[in-house]
Amino acid sequence: MSTSAKRKFQWKHLLSLPIFLLGMGVLVMQIQGEEEPLVQEPTESAQPIRYIEVPSVDLVPRVLGYGNAQPARVWEAIAEVSGRVIEMHPKLKKGAQIRAGEILLQIDPLQYQLMVSQDEANVASIESQLEEMDLNEKNTQDTLKIEKEILQLQEVDLKRSETLVQKNAYSEQKLDQDRKSTLLQVQKVMSLENTLRLLPTQRNNLKKQLDIAKAKLEISQLNLKNTIIRLPFDARIAQVNVEIQQFSRQGDILVVADSIDKAEVTAQISLERMSNLFKTNAVFLPSQINPLDFNQKEITSRVRLVTGTSQFEWPAQLLQFSDAVDIQARTIGVIVGVDSPYASTASSMMPPLIKNMYVEVELQGKILPNQQVIPRSALHDSQVYLVDDSNRLEIRDVTTDFFQTNFVVLKEGVQSGERVIVSNLVPAIEGMLLAPSPDPNSLQTLLAEAQGGGKLK
Repeated sequence: MSTSAKRKFQWKHLLSLPIFLLGMGVLVMQIQGEEEPLVQEPTESAQPIRYIEVPSVDLVPRVLGYGNAQPARVWEAIAEVSGRVIEMHPKLKKGAQIRAGEILLQIDPLQYQLMVSQDEANVASIESQLEEMDLNEKNTQDTLKIEKEILQLQEVDLKRSETLVQKNAYSEQKLDQDRKSTLLQVQKVMSLENTLRLLPTQRNNLKKQLDIAKAKLEISQLNLKNTIIRLPFDARIAQVNVEIQQFSRQGDILVVADSIDKAEVTAQISLERMSNLFKTNAVFLPSQINPLDFNQKEITSRVRLVTGTSQFEWPAQLLQFSDAVDIQARTIGVIVGVDSPYASTASSMMPPLIKNMYVEVELQGKILPNQQVIPRSALHDSQVYLVDDSNRLEIRDVTTDFFQTNFVVLKEGVQSGERVIVSNLVPAIEGMLLAPSPDPNSLQTLLAEAQGGGKLK
């Protein structure tokens, strides 16, 4: 590089130095003029939740089962005699309701009327023979009395004849004739006495024949009566297996009818829930409950039909338990009865509780006073979330008694009036700050279900 070029390069750098120093000065002044940053203390935010105060209620224990309605009685009209059907009730069709005592069928009675007449004649004949025997007995007794008197006279005459023969005043020949006459008279008396002795045996034989004849007459009369088939109770016809002029044989099932005065439902209910209902400490067994004690234990029941948005309900009574437990399902059959299941009216719009209708059966037990209940959603495994006096979260272990509908009955761990959280809280950290607000709707629903309202599950 030439000398002039070097001088030009040095002069150029000397001119840029003041600008650099000026910038550095401005930067230093800015740094010195800034204030130090403020350090703020961290603040805790409260988690909003909803709660209810744990109520103490008079609890109505309830259980639910399902089953099919069946008539309490099923009657089969079995032909007890054979013959041609000559008459049928005009309403004798499947599904018809017929009153008790009305004639359903008439079987041709002619041959049975003839049998009755014949047996009546046999009875009358034997009775006539008995009457004749009574008369003969009286006549024989009278004759015997006379013959005995004659015998006595002949015996006196014979003694007289014997005395005269000894005095040679009477011939031996006449004496022999007198003896012969006396022996003949003795024979007559003995014959009459034998006749009287045989009469009781003959009478007994005739009485036995009379008993047999009367029994045959009763059978014939019963057969004649059985040609008319009457309905024994108010019923709904389930089957008709005969037509007019059709020949029916003895033993044929002609008509099947279901009673309409009472229906029965056998519902399967879990043993665990039955234990809750009867408050037994062990597994519920039917033998633990005496049917005579149902009223004393205040067990009430109802049958309910649910169809879409409508439901219909009948009061019922607990009758008995089934004879066996379903081991696999761990259920017991509970049999309830409904009076007048067909007594529907147009004003109530109640349908009849007909056969095979699938219904709910609800049982309610004796009221349990002063029970602590909470919604199922408020129970987290075996813990509940509470709001303490400082509005902070307390997680507490509890012991449950049993579950029902949408709530759980607590045995230990929570007192009435404590605030239990009923809304979702995620995450749930012990001691976290809460912003609680009461949930009156949840409390109202809980109380209604605990006191017997709401739909069972």
